[in-house]
Amino acid sequence: MRRATINLLLFLCIFTVAFATFYENPVYLLSGKNSLLLMFESYDTSNFNFSVAWQQREGELFGELGYTTNSLYTEGIVNYRIVDVSRLYALNMKLKILPLDKKVLMIDAGGLMKASDSIILSFAIHNLRLYSEESENALPVFDVDIQYLLPYSLAMNFGVLNYETKYLHFDFGISSGKILPIGELYVSYAPVYNFIEGKIYHLLSGKASFVLSNYIFVVKGFYNFSDVVPDFNELKSKYGVCLSMGLSL
Repeated sequence: MRRATINLLLFLCIFTVAFATFYENPVYLLSGKNSLLLMFESYDTSNFNFSVAWQQREGELFGELGYTTNSLYTEGIVNYRIVDVSRLYALNMKLKILPLDKKVLMIDAGGLMKASDSIILSFAIHNLRLYSEESENALPVFDVDIQYLLPYSLAMNFGVLNYETKYLHFDFGISSGKILPIGELYVSYAPVYNFIEGKIYHLLSGKASFVLSNYIFVVKGFYNFSDVVPDFNELKSKYGVCLSMGLSL
């Protein structure tokens, strides 16, 4: 039973929606074993971000300790994540320590619920601020995703999340597994709707995974076919790419 649950989390991790800032339910796992994880994230409007993390399994719990910074080392975030693979929920504590005069304590929380043999619900909250020394007080991001499993390792996804009180980000995607040499593949149309101005921003996102022995590689990205919004973080970039690499020990 525990092995089946971990396989489910890995399957869903591969097929998770890839939004413009790569929000992802913290319950998803890149690997089901003790692993060293590296991630590079780059956008056309900024320097790249780099993350390193150690993920360790103890029974039905996975713990992760990580650090994220940018290429100029002017920002730094320490995180500790814990995932319960039996109850399908997770909590990710994040402490922004750089710049030193703008420390922020945030949490991400998420979970999964199997509604039926073919329908899985994913729900999460991102960047809920518990303490902040920054002048602005950004609202958390709420994320809901419905996955409908199809025969032949296919699945359809519908997702929605908010950006502040002005934007809704939808996701309509399809995934397929075991396409050699690619392990799994996910492609989606992900429009962002500004319901204050009645404007739609058209985005295309995708994700692919590769597994080679004890190495796991995941590539995900997006492209914005509409105008950018320079003063809004989630829409200021024309494109973004994220590469994750894991070594299972």
